[in-house]
Amino acid sequence: MRDLRKIFIRNLKYFRSKKGMRQLDLSLEINKGANYINSIENSKYFPSPETIQEIADVLGIKPMQLFDENGCLENVIEDNREKLKTE
Repeated sequence: MRDLRKIFIRNLKYFRSKKGMRQLDLSLEINKGANYINSIENSKYFPSPETIQEIADVLGIKPMQLFDENGCLENVIEDNREKLKTE
């Protein structure tokens, strides 16, 4: 079973970087503390549905894209790594 939190974090990092935003920039755009996105990306917190919507809006994506296991290359690589381990 795939870890939804890991998929979310990888996609968040990917889309944030693609947008050219630092963790601090995104945190401030969604009116959260300076370390909020860092805490999410380090698995300390998981955002509420409302915050996920705010993050997606700032990044210019649909919220579901943050949960897409094929949303970024790192997720595809990790998924294939797991498949290869079991074969």
